[in-house]
Amino acid sequence: QITAEVGHIMGITWTPDSQKIIYAFSQGGSSLIYAVDREGGIPSGVPGVGPRASFPSMAANASVLAYVTNQSSQDIWRFSVSPKINGLKSAGYNFLHSSLNDYDLLFNKDETLISFISDRSGTAEIWTTDAERSPPIKVTNIESGYVFNPVWSPDNEHFLFTSTHLGGIDVFSIPTQGGAIMDVSGDDVTSCLIGTWSADGKAVYYMALGSIWRRDIETGEATEIVKDGWQAIEQPEENQLYYSRLIDSGKWQLYRRELNEANPENPGELVSDKITLPMPVNWFLRHGGIYYLGDDIAQSVHISKNFNFYDAKTDEVVELGVIENLPQLYHMLEMSDDGEFVYAPQLIDENRDIIVIEQVQGL
Repeated sequence: QITAEVGHIMGITWTPDSQKIIYAFSQGGSSLIYAVDREGGIPSGVPGVGPRASFPSMAANASVLAYVTNQSSQDIWRFSVSPKINGLKSAGYNFLHSSLNDYDLLFNKDETLISFISDRSGTAEIWTTDAERSPPIKVTNIESGYVFNPVWSPDNEHFLFTSTHLGGIDVFSIPTQGGAIMDVSGDDVTSCLIGTWSADGKAVYYMALGSIWRRDIETGEATEIVKDGWQAIEQPEENQLYYSRLIDSGKWQLYRRELNEANPENPGELVSDKITLPMPVNWFLRHGGIYYLGDDIAQSVHISKNFNFYDAKTDEVVELGVIENLPQLYHMLEMSDDGEFVYAPQLIDENRDIIVIEQVQGL
């Protein structure tokens, strides 16, 4: 066994010298192309290959790589989830639009500012705008790899985001006005993702090595929090840490435990066995319960999923409706703090092309 990843592999090939295996892989997000030594080791991203790449193939006697890329157009739509105005049965509203792809919209704490990912400049970058959707401002100039999930710090001074621009996938931070990028997950590990802030902004959580870790921003010290954990959200008013845990392949459930719990072997308390998630993200603590994106009801180019509410008082799950036209494999949702609206990427158009790269670096 060469790899030990949890996710989807979409095509493999050998390098011409038969020393490395090239494969397309996704952990529930956009697929990327990686290289790994034939004896195993840490995979690295193949330089020059952007997101949504799959089915790689290399020439038998030259450093020439071909792969399939999925070109699409995505906008961010706003949907009501309030039963008072028919909820998801009512028509959505195209909230954020460009001619290419906009996705991963996230609000700052008071919902006056918006961050999102867009490739409107040619590559996936972090952009910001205000609640009135003034002309957006580009924050990053990464120009390679994939970028997603730009989370505002509590003081609005920094973003956390996940990116592959250095080869592997890691969690980084950058000032919200732009500037130097810092690898907050550390250079000692790779394959880190799903960064979130502590409530006071002094630490970050992220998934790495099959566990949730917490890293102190000032000291750089990293502490393993809970095994099999993925996304962590602090709730200081409850003195609780909520988190998604991988239970089975493609299946997550939500757990919680006290913020000062220090034993990573303690899985915590299962919130409810009635909540199962097809992805470790897209769950929101609102209204004394949890809103979450459920399982697929249609598996095709355009994905449809149920959007549900778990009522903690009654221990019951209410189906609020269906969110349709989600992009394949990866989609990050946002929810207003009052629980009235959900923001979701919508796949407007899609086509596939074959890309050829000559003289691929390192292959």
